[in-house]
Amino acid sequence: MTYAMLDFCFALTMSILPLYAIFILKMEVGMAGFSAIGVALGILASVPFWWKIYEKKGPKYGLALSMGIFCIGMIPLFLAEDFLSLTILALLPGFGAGGMLMTEPAISAAIDYDELRIGKRREATYTGIMAFMARLSIVFSGFTLIIVKILTGFDPSNDYQSATALIGLRLTISIVPAICILIGLLIFKFFPINYKAFCEQQEKLKILHEQRLKKLEGIK
Repeated sequence: MTYAMLDFCFALTMSILPLYAIFILKMEVGMAGFSAIGVALGILASVPFWWKIYEKKGPKYGLALSMGIFCIGMIPLFLAEDFLSLTILALLPGFGAGGMLMTEPAISAAIDYDELRIGKRREATYTGIMAFMARLSIVFSGFTLIIVKILTGFDPSNDYQSATALIGLRLTISIVPAICILIGLLIFKFFPINYKAFCEQQEKLKILHEQRLKKLEGIK
């Protein structure tokens, strides 16, 4: 569920940013793609930091911290009035997004946990579920934009937008993703693999794989 929330927020943000750039920031259509530069810079700057956090604190702490930073950082985007202010305000959520993009350690830990529990590795099953969630998040982001249009009267084909429509855009790029990430963070709280459990799990997994290797060598 947390993974679905992450995908939904990324899909929604990427969908709404060009519209936000055109109708709120008054950027040219051809320049709207540059509206994500603040997020991109935040992600690039954060990579070394998140590698250290995941290595020292484990996947649960790393992903939870990144989601918290992203959640807090998204709210001020409501106040962006021009390209420069958006770029500056987007640095913090971009920094958080850098850690959120590193979902592999948490997913791998969940797969390892499942393997130790049932004695069988079901990586393909988890991959299929995540692929389904990713597709579903795109659909939900589309539904969200439709709801915004219905509730606020926003029409991307019109050059002029009402005050209600513009507020709807601001809420969609800031408050809505923040709420979704907060929900995902509350769900992720129940993820059972903290750093101590993660280290113990890695040791158990090493023993399990060694036992399997010995069995294979015995068969040969």
